[in-house]
Order: sequence, then structure tokens, then C-alpha cells
Amino acid sequence: MTPEELYFQNEPLVRWTIKKYYPDFIDDEDLTQEGRIGLWRACLAYDEKKGLKFSPVAVSYIRNALRHGYEKLYGRSLGKRQFLWNVQSLYEPIGRDDLLLKDIIPGDTDVAFLDISGALSRMSDRDREILYLTIVGFSQKEIAKKVHVSERTIYRVLQVAKIIFQAYV
Repeated sequence: MTPEELYFQNEPLVRWTIKKYYPDFIDDEDLTQEGRIGLWRACLAYDEKKGLKFSPVAVSYIRNALRHGYEKLYGRSLGKRQFLWNVQSLYEPIGRDDLLLKDIIPGDTDVAFLDISGALSRMSDRDREILYLTIVGFSQKEIAKKVHVSERTIYRVLQVAKIIFQAYV
């Protein structure tokens, strides 16, 4: 599928993302345009060969564009919201797609339901962001560039996250 086809097929994701994460700005046309730019960047960067669904990748690009657009337009930070806000189980889909948290968090025990809110609350906002970017398929190198830290820091954050989540399994 071409980037143009991908864009037009998924354009409603921009409004959905604004409505879900930043409902106070649903009628802000400038921010909507910033979200569309994020969607276009996602269309250009998306690689079907990685085996990821498009919408989680696109939503992360859109949210990033919205944050940067807000800062550019209004001169102040929109603030980071919790990425994994409502996730309560390793077996609950993240977003509208079927990506599960259990797919990236190792554990020897298979459980039907696991309350992970305690584990998430033990992580900083930056660490949750790194975990989220890992979930949606970014490499450690890409994440390091995106959050402006070293690849070694990303590796350590993911190792600590594994330990935290294993305590909840």
C-alpha cells in the first residue's frame, strides 16, 4: 500500500487520537493539522515487513506531532500523559489493535488476568514512554534518538521493566 493510500485510509486516526488523549483540543484546527503531519510521517516511516499493525505506530507519531505542535503554537508544554493509562492486564489489547503487553514482557507463569497497574506506577513517565515505544515496535536505537538518551540507557530501562513486571507475574 502506498503512503498516500495509507494516509487517506487512516485519516480518522488523527481525530480519534485527539479525542482520546487531548479532548480539550478536539476543535483546534491548528493542532489537527499538526496531527495530520504526524500521520503523514507515520505513513512514510511504516514498514509492513516488521509485522506491526499500522495504527499503534501512527498513533505514537500523531501524539508526538501534537505535543510538538502545541509547544510550537502556544509556547508551553502540553505535558506528558501516561501512555499505558488504562491497561490492567497483560492480555488486554493495547489501543484498537491486538498487540498485547504479554508479548513483550517475559514471564514464566501464564495467568488469565494480571493487574499491572502497580508495576506501571513504579515506573517513571520516561520509562513508561520507553516501554510504550518498544511495544509499538521501535528499535532501541530509534527510541534512544527519540527520547534523547543513550542506547545503553534504553537497554537498562527495559531490563529494569522486565524485573518489575516479573515481580507481578
